[in-house]
Amino acid sequence: RIVLQDRKANKVHQVKSRALGIRVLVEDAWGFASTNLINRRSLEDSLSDALSLARATKIKSAYPGVVSRVEPHVDTLHPQFEINPFAVPLADRVNRLEVYEKAALEAGQGKICNTIINYWDSRGREVVCNTAGTLIDDNGMMTGLGTAMTAADGAERQMAHEEHFEPGGYEILDRIE
Repeated sequence: RIVLQDRKANKVHQVKSRALGIRVLVEDAWGFASTNLINRRSLEDSLSDALSLARATKIKSAYPGVVSRVEPHVDTLHPQFEINPFAVPLADRVNRLEVYEKAALEAGQGKICNTIINYWDSRGREVVCNTAGTLIDDNGMMTGLGTAMTAADGAERQMAHEEHFEPGGYEILDRIE
């Protein structure tokens, strides 16, 4: 993620995260638990929590949980992109934000007193599997741009905010006006 504020790139950071979710069906009641710690102990604790929730929910649930009978699917999904954002040099990404900021300042005719431009790209992997044999391995990519502008006219201030992000690569910025 890159944040450009008032003509200065003041934040560049990366975040990595992992998580696991477990859903169980016990005696017609659903239970769900998750963890961001991927180790045996955390997985066992999450499974125990999901089972406990299902048992507690069974008492209060008016509608029984069911699993649809469907044919299992196995597939691996790969991100679709023209330009890998992780291959674009940091300086080029910052320069692109400066172009957007300059255009906004010109359009604001001297009334914009604060600008924030955010760029982010992310890769993610989500694996969904079940006891029926379905295994979907989704490797996704998202890229986006966000802006927040504050305009001043005398003592009055007005702020506007807009974000655009979607699955794909750096080429998405070419579609943003």
